[in-house]
Amino acid sequence: MSNERTIVTKTLTFTLTETEIANRGRDAADTRSELTEIMAEFEEIKQDFKGRIGAREAMLTSLLRTIKRGTEERTVECEMVKDFDRMTVQYVFNGAIMEERAMTIEERQPSLLNRRHESAAQVD
Repeated sequence: MSNERTIVTKTLTFTLTETEIANRGRDAADTRSELTEIMAEFEEIKQDFKGRIGAREAMLTSLLRTIKRGTEERTVECEMVKDFDRMTVQYVFNGAIMEERAMTIEERQPSLLNRRHESAAQVD
């Protein structure tokens, strides 16, 4: 009987030499170092994304709260009108009374400048 020989690809187990073990050790150390660098870079990127996500979440929360209330506060130039007959202060923007409140004790005292204008108007 004769033997038949064919070339095939198969995974076989080999015992490493001392040189191969040393080479694998260096490769493992290099790989560990690269992995540590990559993980540190990943943490930086992750923190950056967490900050970006957090900022967008805060903005979304604020927008949704504003939509739910149907109002928002804006800092604008407006006219403050003191009504001494009703003892109120009104804040008027574009012709609309946006806010009205009772005068404080200090506001109930007309300013000297206003008194001079009123006196001058009465003399004319």
